[in-house]
Amino acid sequence: MDLDIDAAGNMVRGDGVCSDPMFLEPTLRCLAAQTFIPARRNGQTVADQHHMEYEWRATTPAGRDLCNKLKTS
Repeated sequence: MDLDIDAAGNMVRGDGVCSDPMFLEPTLRCLAAQTFIPARRNGQTVADQHHMEYEWRATTPAGRDLCNKLKTS
């Protein structure tokens, strides 16, 4: 995934390649719901680009709704 992270640590743009295109949109929604530690230059937070690998795994349900932050109204 290629992400643009603003100085506040929010993803403002994302793009990537997935093994199956159906995973791209939910991956971008998940990453957009996160807060990242922004880059720093000369002691100040700055916008920056970040490249990361993101892997989905099927696991046992957590017993609570971990996707509340991802739901849209």
